[in-house]
Amino acid sequence: MTQLLDARTSTNITLATPLFPVDSFLFQNPTLVGQIGLNVAADTEGVIRVKLEGQIGVFIVAENAFSPVMQITIVRGDQPTDPLVSTTFVQFLPAEVGPKSIAIEAADFNVQAPESGVLVYTMYATSQSEDMGRPGPECLTGVAVTD
Repeated sequence: MTQLLDARTSTNITLATPLFPVDSFLFQNPTLVGQIGLNVAADTEGVIRVKLEGQIGVFIVAENAFSPVMQITIVRGDQPTDPLVSTTFVQFLPAEVGPKSIAIEAADFNVQAPESGVLVYTMYATSQSEDMGRPGPECLTGVAVTD
């Protein structure tokens, strides 16, 4: 029977703004947009599975002549170089100006129980285009279960 180990939510920017945001994503530089620490005991038995969901708001400016691209990455750990759980690229048409929302779902299967008792997941957004605004929202949610 499946047993719930822990569930957590990280909210970075809670409300989106329809106006041009004061902050932006740096070009080709991973920006931390969500991080959770799931409490999973080091002696947890069974197959540990983690379901992850995230949301990121972006703002496309009218001056962008090329199709804007945003990369969303989730890692197990707290650094962009930690083990990759999921990555996706979202491309918008140049005519799609204004605020947009990106949703991502990921899963991590057969995870080792962490010695520290905390299983950390971090979500990064990397703009592959110039002038991508950061209007919010930004959140990451995770649920860990075992057999």
